[in-house]
Amino acid sequence: MSTAIAASPNGRTLVAQEADPVAFGAIDDLCFARVCNYVCYRVGNAQAVEDLTAVTLERALVQLDRYNPARAPFAAWLSAIARNAMRDHLRVQGRRRWHLPGDL
Repeated sequence: MSTAIAASPNGRTLVAQEADPVAFGAIDDLCFARVCNYVCYRVGNAQAVEDLTAVTLERALVQLDRYNPARAPFAAWLSAIARNAMRDHLRVQGRRRWHLPGDL
């Protein structure tokens, strides 16, 4: 059985509960702005920020059973997921930059 983690607005209190998309909605509500700001500061492109924020929260939902509160705070775990999503995005953008048909 997997668990969902609900964080208080200050990000310090964590509560385990049954995992389902509705339970994760509470986490989404609390963490969306934090993740969005983190990504926006590093990427800058509004469309990419929205996409990367969605990817981050989706990955967090899928990997929620892997979160271990003894290893790191929830915000740090979520930031690591966002950082990895940004790396993936920038890696793909770097590949696309060299393969645009109009650049020949």
